Amino acid sequence: RTHHSAAMAAIGSGAHLLVEKPVGATAAEAHSLARAAVESPAVTAASLVLREAPFFRAVHEVVTSGVLGRLVSVHHGEHVVSWHMAHSFVRGAWSRSASATPFIVQKCCHDLDLIAWNLGGDSVKVVSSFGSASWFSPVNAPDGATGRCTDGCPVAGCPYDARAIYLDERRTGWPVHVISDEFDPASRLAALTSGPYGVCAFKTGSDVVDRQVVSMETGDGVTVTLEADGHARFEHRTVAYRGTKGTLIGRFGAGQELTLVDASSGVGRPVPIPAITGGHGGGDEGVLNAFVKAIRGIGPLPAGPAEVLEGHLLAFAAEHSRVTGAVVGMESVRSLELAGTGVARWSSPGRGREIMEL
Repeated sequence: RTHHSAAMAAIGSGAHLLVEKPVGATAAEAHSLARAAVESPAVTAASLVLREAPFFRAVHEVVTSGVLGRLVSVHHGEHVVSWHMAHSFVRGAWSRSASATPFIVQKCCHDLDLIAWNLGGDSVKVVSSFGSASWFSPVNAPDGATGRCTDGCPVAGCPYDARAIYLDERRTGWPVHVISDEFDPASRLAALTSGPYGVCAFKTGSDVVDRQVVSMETGDGVTVTLEADGHARFEHRTVAYRGTKGTLIGRFGAGQELTLVDASSGVGRPVPIPAITGGHGGGDEGVLNAFVKAIRGIGPLPAGPAEVLEGHLLAFAAEHSRVTGAVVGMESVRSLELAGTGVARWSSPGRGREIMEL
């Protein structure tokens, strides 16, 4: 929730800026930062790193090339491995809706940004969403589960066991560095014994959704879905872009692959993906390289807050729909009357008109 204020101060000082996602905790903040970034003479980039990952650049090139024919449907899947879900959204910084941005904003602004980027700006017209936080609750705790994993919990094979996640001495980077500045066994154990990361995942009091689906439709009638969940056995994303001439399907993560299937012959051929280095499939390194080159004047400007605004607005619209049950018209989200109020008026087709604090 401090991204916006820090970013606005940096822009006001004339500094070049790489702002972490999300670029705002509300739709109003995202709007105002986008406006300030456009008006700034300095380089202002947004850390939507998947745009720079070779896998998703390949997806973008295929989708925008026209080889799929007329696009019919799109599906993105964001599948968070169970221990990552427990670390970030059950025990960690984004485990309370009152103090954090919603799951669909914090985790899936990447995916919704990719969708907006591939489909071309503001093509989505309506959004609806469903999701819940029903799993991480005391009523679902295994028999015999203790208050903390370090209290001698006897439950075997629990995917959320903090001892297995944080006491493995082979892990010295993320997420271990989040719980302690020291990596020795005693410091790790002390952190789990007294801090939030050692609490039983079913007893943390988290109220953040652990699964959510977003349904969208463009003005051209393309149906779009995003499915997100925190119960995967391994971390990965999936994509499927279906058109009248072909289908592009792929999996991003370990063993990533991308295949283009011809509609008439049914024959699939692999889409080449350049070798990757670094986190987020090469996206971390890619966005930093683009940012530095833009500052030096030897490369194109990376995507800034204005370019990634649409993906953020889709995320805020999805959360509004999930909470209220309304189908949200995107035009009303894009034309917020800010005036410093932070209050947005949403037009919900077929559901009347509603006002909410974003």
